[in-house]
Amino acid sequence: MIATITLISCIESQPPPLYPLAIGIAEITPIKPIIEPVITLPSATENQIIASPSQQSNDQFAACVAMALDTLVVGAPNTTGGGAVWVFDLATTTTSPLKLVPPHLSTGDAFGSAVDISNSGRFILVGAPNTTVGNLPKVGAVHLWEKVESKWVYSGTFSSDLVSSNALLGRAVAIDDDTFLAGAPFATLSEVSAHGIVITWMRDAEGIWSESSTLNPNDLVANAQFGASISLKATQALIGSPYARASDRNELGIANIFLRYKSHWPPTPLVKISDTSNILYKGDRVGGHMGGTGDHFGWSVCMFGNIALVGAPGDSHGNYAGNGSVDVFERDKQTWSQIQYIIAEDLESNAAFGSAVGIAGTHLVIGAPIKMHADKSAAGVVYVYQIIPGSNPKQEEFIITLVPAQSNVNARFGAALACTTNRIAVCAPGAQDLSTPGFIYIFNQSENSWGVPSAVVDPVVAFMQPAAKQ
Repeated sequence: MIATITLISCIESQPPPLYPLAIGIAEITPIKPIIEPVITLPSATENQIIASPSQQSNDQFAACVAMALDTLVVGAPNTTGGGAVWVFDLATTTTSPLKLVPPHLSTGDAFGSAVDISNSGRFILVGAPNTTVGNLPKVGAVHLWEKVESKWVYSGTFSSDLVSSNALLGRAVAIDDDTFLAGAPFATLSEVSAHGIVITWMRDAEGIWSESSTLNPNDLVANAQFGASISLKATQALIGSPYARASDRNELGIANIFLRYKSHWPPTPLVKISDTSNILYKGDRVGGHMGGTGDHFGWSVCMFGNIALVGAPGDSHGNYAGNGSVDVFERDKQTWSQIQYIIAEDLESNAAFGSAVGIAGTHLVIGAPIKMHADKSAAGVVYVYQIIPGSNPKQEEFIITLVPAQSNVNARFGAALACTTNRIAVCAPGAQDLSTPGFIYIFNQSENSWGVPSAVVDPVVAFMQPAAKQ
């Protein structure tokens, strides 16, 4: 064995011990490479799996998800005929899912690319970003349903004259009972290409929906893709521009918070937030993060109460390129301040931690869809944290990882997710393989955690009975 010698200790016969290096019989200790310890985190598996009712190959079921009360809404934008959305009642497994398809849908519209449901469970909004309007391709549109006497009633299709070809209106959507928003991240604004805009609609006292104002940040940045992600809660909306250039860094990303008045949305943001000023928080294992090229801050966003989450799945940490991160912000009156910066406990390059974010009660839920799990590449993992009550400065506490009972290569578990106070729904759009439908995994809240702890289970695939169409 040949080893590099940096230190030699000798059993000397001669010369005297004053010599720094003595000629004698050397005891050589080879230098060994430093091996990073393998971190094993506690995990839980799903309570229920939901598969595509159509079982059509490559319908892209689980491309997106939304949830309110006991209603789950899942997009399948590649379904034959232009896309589809499935609505499930999680309170029972005996009710057939409903298939929502608007009139006049065309092949390639990608209906179901984005979905949202109002907190009350009354309205469902669906994006179809590839829709042709007039003779203009891929202008985009959104479609609305209202629940009336336990039935979902189609309420209309909406687009805007403010967007043109390839704007992709409906790439992201958000709705409450009296307003909805639709992002057009590739819209041109003031001759700035792919800057992006968000169109808002308001519902009047008679229940009529009308286009209101157009939201855009103060800065005009080419390819910012403002409106690629939207979260709406009460009177505030958090909107991501994940490809915006900021602080002289390409594709660093920015997010903006808008405050709604009673009758309309002001067009300019209340505040702009970014990850260019993150500091080293107590307990973090890496420091010096100041935001970097390709972080894509704003790729995912979520607001709930006075907490906001913004994902930056391209963020890097030391030797872990693209591991990803999530910034946590807290509101005090009208002021938003960063209170924490979260990275995965078990760092891994290109895990894309922060690709999806959600808030389930007091828990922060974060998807890392490209992370390896069970020796399967891009299987995906979801992490659950909470902010330690009473901690000052605020510190996060890791709770558990959520994983499928049976992981699959390229499943991308955690690519999208939705939360209520007692459920987490996780998308795995490539759960079987890239040419067949994905799965939705449901994790119910247990006494102290989520899902089924550690043990390998054989979950039942639900909702396979013939579907009702509405």
